[in-house]
Amino acid sequence: MGAVSTAAIGLSSNWFFVGTVQPYALLFSETLPRVLGTLLGVVLMEMGSSAGIGVLCQLLGMLSAFVVESFVILRGLSRQGATACDPRPIGQVLRGQGDGVFASVGSASLNALPVVIVAWVRPDVQPVYAFADKLARQIVTAMSPIVTVFQGWVPRGKPVLKRAHQVLVISLAGCLLLVLGVVAFGPFLVGYLGGGVISVKGLALLAMSLYVGAQVLENIVSHAVLPPLHAVRAAAISTWATGMVTLPLVAVAALRAGAGVALMVVVAGLVIRTIWELVAAGAATPWRRAVVPRRALPDEDTSHGR
Repeated sequence: MGAVSTAAIGLSSNWFFVGTVQPYALLFSETLPRVLGTLLGVVLMEMGSSAGIGVLCQLLGMLSAFVVESFVILRGLSRQGATACDPRPIGQVLRGQGDGVFASVGSASLNALPVVIVAWVRPDVQPVYAFADKLARQIVTAMSPIVTVFQGWVPRGKPVLKRAHQVLVISLAGCLLLVLGVVAFGPFLVGYLGGGVISVKGLALLAMSLYVGAQVLENIVSHAVLPPLHAVRAAAISTWATGMVTLPLVAVAALRAGAGVALMVVVAGLVIRTIWELVAAGAATPWRRAVVPRRALPDEDTSHGR
């Protein structure tokens, strides 16, 4: 049930609603059914049902959202007079979106493998690492609507580079506040969700907080800043390059220093990846303008220094 539920997360149409600028349609047709499914699972588990029933309710919420949003999209397109066309072969589509595919695969691998490595080399610190990692990802997921909003807002700017710069400034300030918020309220979340069994303190808590801020910032850069600047390849290259270095270092850090240092290595990799993406996209210094000298026409008099 957990495997099916995890796979069903990808049944999302937010790409369509972002591209067509329909945030409220996204809210009511996708987000709301998913939330209702989760809430139903919580209520049933509070009444004595098993955790499997809770996961099943989440799955039903995701499937319901997929049905509802598909109906909304197809009905809206039909009203606008859209007609069906022959789809391109999946291989051709994937090749055309190769940079994005490689970036997504690399990011997913980097998200999943560190906890596996820690469990292999240091099973005694794996519970603390896994708990901090999971809690951080839940907070990052909660921030995904902000990424979605920026993803549709930046490409519609004139010029796009100016909006990208504005998003970066806002994101840096927001992620800093997010880190401080996790540091302040993280112990309460850990105490509640850990049930007093698992404790995340000290360096592990700080690493978890920094991870949240770094991951949200990287998501904004790779999803909202790079695509409008036609620099998605930078995300793919930086993800795989930093991943090749980060994963072995995670193993060494976990083996020698524990969960906190291992998670801090992941944070360092995220920071390096984000800086790489900014530099590669030319977004690290968006205020610079290329000055192109005006060339004189063949019959133009340049004796006056024009």
